[in-house]
Amino acid sequence: MPRIARNNYQSKFFHIMTQGINKEHIFQKNTYKEYYLELLKHKLRDNDIKLISYCIMDNHAHILLFVPAIKHLSEMMSSVNTKYAMFYNNNLQRCGYVFRDRYKCEMIMDKTHLQNCIKYIHDNPVKAGICSNPIDYEHSSYRDYFNDKVCGEVISIVYGDNYNYKNILSGDVGDYKFIEIKDNYLNYDIEIKKLLENNNIIDMDYYNTMYRLICELKMNGNLNNIEIMEKLKLKKSTYYRIIRKQKIFKECP
Repeated sequence: MPRIARNNYQSKFFHIMTQGINKEHIFQKNTYKEYYLELLKHKLRDNDIKLISYCIMDNHAHILLFVPAIKHLSEMMSSVNTKYAMFYNNNLQRCGYVFRDRYKCEMIMDKTHLQNCIKYIHDNPVKAGICSNPIDYEHSSYRDYFNDKVCGEVISIVYGDNYNYKNILSGDVGDYKFIEIKDNYLNYDIEIKKLLENNNIIDMDYYNTMYRLICELKMNGNLNNIEIMEKLKLKKSTYYRIIRKQKIFKECP
């Protein structure tokens, strides 16, 4: 999706997606999710921005905002993510980047697009296999909508005078496409199984393919070396032999 210059935005609704560096699970603990939401709500009040919907997953967060003055959006998101990064690094006694690049942002074009974006955001835990119904997920605004805890002004902005909005919430997103994160490493189990049937460790295709899987599991699966060895059923000596054989080792952290 092409990046739109901030000063060219015309809509007042924005779908934000922020993600952990290397897809790390930066919101893994419930207390982390709660703290990020607390930071967000505090900054929203300061900038007169309204939170329409949200869903905080383990390694990324989706946020839908109503922004009267677009000039405040970048400053607000930068402040929230910077404060959270300091909190996260302090708790884990680590240093360095916490979020992947800048946040992703897409403009909402019309009322139907807006309503479908809310459904898409709330459906994230279902798509991830965490629950079968979005109401079972604690860290999204779905329960607030169904328990009438969303302020009347937001309901009016999104649904107008339609008091059957709860039925709209549970509908299908349709053909709309939204910014998302893809955990492709989850689809490698079949490929791993086939590789494990090949005992010819001298074969370079084996080395190359296994190395690619190691990189995917490390970068996208948030697995450490020991966990990768266990998943791929590799001895420590074999694991590092595969890595040494690759001239592009620098691409795999």
